[in-house]
Amino acid sequence: MTFVVASQAYGLGGIYGPEELKFRAGAIGGQSPVGGYWVNWEDVFFYAGDAQAFNQFIDAYGGFKRCKLEVVIHRGPKQAAAPWKELDVAADWSLYVWNTGANFLPKIQRNEAGEAPSEPVDLEPIGEPAPTRVDLWISQRLKLADLRVPMALNVTAAKDAAQDGEIQKFVAARALAAGPMESASQAQTDVFRLMVELSDGSRLKGEAKDLKKLPLQTALGALSVPLEQIAAIESASEHASTTIRFRNGDRLTGTVNAGEWSDLKIETVLGVLTVPTRLVRICEIEPAPRRAAVTVRASGTWQTETPDKAFDADLATDWNSGSYAPAWIEADLGAPARLATLLLLPCQDIAGATTHEIWISDEPIGDDRAKARLIHTFQGETHDRQPLQYDFSNDLHARYVQIRTMQSPTWIAWWDVDIRLAE
Repeated sequence: MTFVVASQAYGLGGIYGPEELKFRAGAIGGQSPVGGYWVNWEDVFFYAGDAQAFNQFIDAYGGFKRCKLEVVIHRGPKQAAAPWKELDVAADWSLYVWNTGANFLPKIQRNEAGEAPSEPVDLEPIGEPAPTRVDLWISQRLKLADLRVPMALNVTAAKDAAQDGEIQKFVAARALAAGPMESASQAQTDVFRLMVELSDGSRLKGEAKDLKKLPLQTALGALSVPLEQIAAIESASEHASTTIRFRNGDRLTGTVNAGEWSDLKIETVLGVLTVPTRLVRICEIEPAPRRAAVTVRASGTWQTETPDKAFDADLATDWNSGSYAPAWIEADLGAPARLATLLLLPCQDIAGATTHEIWISDEPIGDDRAKARLIHTFQGETHDRQPLQYDFSNDLHARYVQIRTMQSPTWIAWWDVDIRLAE
């Protein structure tokens, strides 16, 4: 067992011997690892072989169930290495597994005497979904043209291949073959908070998604008014006339085309209700808080678990500081903005007492909190993927938001950090 020390990041780790490799990694697609190591709950296994061997491996890897599957391409060759020492083998690809001791286990366990199986075994992921990643290094032995990577796998170029034209072309060609994909911002659904008063005096509050523009016939002609510009809609009996109050203070009166604006589907505490618009007398509209687009930095990073992965809305990727508390991650909103809600999802493989402080400022914070303001502290027993939510007070504005962890039983990491902004 090794005590790993790197930039004041501490953890337990070790190099796997041949028998341990058979037990922990087995054979995937007929390929057995030539080396490997572990640090805390993370395993990395190294493999050597030509394109045919890799294709057999990656085809089997693509069939893993209940796992996050990812392929990252580097320019090789690669010398296998643990964070604290090089191994005496060359590698063509590697497999990373975050296993928590249960997510990625061999089908065949050790016998009662504690002996490893004599033959390699296949891996079978069990329990909660396990983040995994295959890194491959392109070289004379492993050429891109000879690779057969299943289209279901997510393939990206490593940062060290950002200027590598051949790798970038390979990744782009796969994306084109897979068809267009929406970005997170494009896929974001428009959500509006509504307060609706009906003709019988009833009042409802809730959220509505994908509302159409309001079709209004006015003295100025037919208009189509975007909902995000509207503060309230006031209608006379049976929509004989409708008045729109805009967010900038303007008012406009006309009649609504009932055929294009017939029903409202509102998610309320009673469930989703369908409200005929002919019954609506007043409808106040407020856009729901939106996920902020940010740039991000942190006190540290473990391998490829970079700070941006806490803000990518992908709950299978995370930022890992590579260290125990104190550690922090900080978002830059680009300009002071009105804060609405903070939603946190901890990546915490050991349950226990934690303390997370929320700091805000109009200037970068980092390790110097002299000009920052502490506005909330989460303190208590927490566990992996336990949601933490804080609703900011009204009219609170800031450009920088920092989550600083002062206590935790594990390395500091977040699956997701979601800062919501009020309109």
